[in-house]
Amino acid sequence: MLPTNFMFILGVVIVAISILLIRSSNRNIVKLTIIGEQLPTTDAMKKRIPEFELWFRENHGFPIQVKFITDNYETMNQKTNDDLVKGASRYDLILQYNTALSTYVQKEYVYTLQDETYRKAFSDLETLEKRLIHKAWQEVGWYRHKDSTYVPIGLPFATNTMLLCYNKRLFANHREAYRKKYKEELNPPTTWNQFENIAQYFSSQPNLYGIVMQGKAPYWIYFEWANYVFGMGGGVMQKNFGWDTTKDTPILLNSKATLEATKFYKRMQQYNVGEDSFFIDNLGQRERMQTGDVAMAIMWSDVAFDLVSGFQKELSSDEFGFVPIPGSVSMLAGGSFYVNKKTKHLQEAVAFIEWILQPENQVKLLSDGLCSPVFDAYEDTQAKQLPYVEALKESLKRGVYMLEAGPEADQIEVILSNNLQSMLKGDIEPQQMLFNTSLEIESLRNNMFDRIN
Repeated sequence: MLPTNFMFILGVVIVAISILLIRSSNRNIVKLTIIGEQLPTTDAMKKRIPEFELWFRENHGFPIQVKFITDNYETMNQKTNDDLVKGASRYDLILQYNTALSTYVQKEYVYTLQDETYRKAFSDLETLEKRLIHKAWQEVGWYRHKDSTYVPIGLPFATNTMLLCYNKRLFANHREAYRKKYKEELNPPTTWNQFENIAQYFSSQPNLYGIVMQGKAPYWIYFEWANYVFGMGGGVMQKNFGWDTTKDTPILLNSKATLEATKFYKRMQQYNVGEDSFFIDNLGQRERMQTGDVAMAIMWSDVAFDLVSGFQKELSSDEFGFVPIPGSVSMLAGGSFYVNKKTKHLQEAVAFIEWILQPENQVKLLSDGLCSPVFDAYEDTQAKQLPYVEALKESLKRGVYMLEAGPEADQIEVILSNNLQSMLKGDIEPQQMLFNTSLEIESLRNNMFDRIN
């Protein structure tokens, strides 16, 4: 039997070695914090965090712990702004939209793809960039450089658009009656005239509605309206990208095309759901379609997944079809990965971006609700099983700027949202509303760009 004092010393040594091993292990664990809006897009990424942590350890030789925070947009935006302004670096990687481009770039809060340190952190950035849907990437992740050239700032985590969602059962059940009334087939509309005819028809049927429209302010009512205006040849400003704004960018709100489209938009309200649409946002619209008594909705692509994947159980997943909105253009939106310049984990943040954008992971994520920023994901057989994927791909291919993303974007969106609600309430006619809005935006932009310059 070993002496008692020897056993005691051996025990002390074992405990000391254990403590050293634990401390060494803890010291090598990298803790990466990511933040984004709570949507199927981010839910799809959060779901695969364990896979990334395993991949990272196998490929980098030490462990990583990822904390992926999601909140509603307002809360997420406030958290990230507070963190960046204070330089607290609570968030290493931020999933944010192009409305933040101006602030992030001008304040130098984040690494950009013009920073050599950031570029060198990637293993093969050139190949990755070639796989991206380039026009959509330019909308959500590029910006105007000081020399007026367009330059990439961040890589996209999602490229969204708005799709026309229609109730396939209602279309099938009313095909014959519609043909008799309008002398044409009841198919998903490709023109705005067909779109109105279909909405009008279903609204004339007992207990049915032609369309459910997003009418909540701020933002959602403006997003809905933008589809009609740009889809009919009008617009807010004359430019190539939402962020591509100078003091002299022409405003198009008083154009004939914008006025006619706005009148059309207002006329469509008579076919809207019966309840007060001023309370309906993107999620409320999705829920309203789920009840089964509405024929159509112009719906955000990043909420379509929940609609067809058992978000609620009243309807089967094949109840809905999706096509691009009427006309020849669709909305481009989405967001990019932004790495906090105060992060202590640049290499790890880049590893997450590269891993997420790998072809096999993009297919998995697209199948789980992400609107992928790379074209190759849309060619996968598994991804094509989702009923909205083909419409999403075609909409991104024909996508254009529709939403503001310059330094004055938030204020413009609030002005338009409030004025559109006033118009729909009957407080002001479309032409006067557009004229007043144009003056408000012009004054806002003059003051803002004078301060910036």
